[in-house]
Formats: sequence, structure tokens, C-alpha cells
Amino acid sequence: MNRFLLFLISLLGFSVAACDKHDDPHGFANEYAAPYATFKMKGKVVDENQQPINHIEMTVVYGDYKIYTDSVGQYQAEVHASPWDSLTVIATDIDGEANGGEFEPAMKRVGVNPEELQGGSGWNQGSVTKEVNFELKRKE
Repeated sequence: MNRFLLFLISLLGFSVAACDKHDDPHGFANEYAAPYATFKMKGKVVDENQQPINHIEMTVVYGDYKIYTDSVGQYQAEVHASPWDSLTVIATDIDGEANGGEFEPAMKRVGVNPEELQGGSGWNQGSVTKEVNFELKRKE
């Protein structure tokens, strides 16, 4: 009897591990069959004179996802999260004077209205693109 139960538990474990990952375009399995949405964030980081700032670390606080601004101060991120979540984006100057000065960090919270989500099916609730721009102040 114990062997039979062990066999059933093992079979259940393998069937869960082999779940189809087609709902997520990046191939991630949906843990515990939880709904998710794709948050696409893009924006620009400038200084007080509206000049773009290169190499600012942009952290999306959802799994600590980090990217960096390019030479014209732009960034783009894509994060998979629960559709009812709001995300926090933090802009941090990590290279000191190398990008034209030292800048204070800044933080913005980005919320999503469920009606904004588009193109979902099944557990994938869809995607939304948000523009999140920052104007960083120089450190004194």
C-alpha cells in the first residue's frame, strides 16, 4: 500500500512539473495557477535642465528587476506580476560624477486599472504599457 501511495505522489509531482508553459511568452510556468499580467514600462530620465542622464539604474521592485538608461536617458522594462499589483520604480545614480553629476534617487509607484489590460486569455490577464518618466535633482 505504501508503494502505491508513493507511486501516486510521484506521478502527481511529475504531472505538475510538466505543466504547459504556453500562457507566458517567456516560458515561465504559472506558479499555483495564479493569474498574472505583463507590465511594460518605459520612460526617460532627465536632470533639472531636461538633459538626458545616461546609466541610471532603474529598479522595478518586483523580484528586484534592474535595467539601465541608455545614452539618451531612456529605459524599457517588462515584468510579469499579479494583475492587481502596483509596481514601484526606483531611479538610482550608481556611477557618481561619471554621468554628468551626482543625482538624488527618486521613486514612483505605478498602479494599473484592470480595464487597462489587453490581450489576455486564461491565466494571462493581458498586458499594459506605462510611461514612467523621472526628473532627478542633483545632490547638494
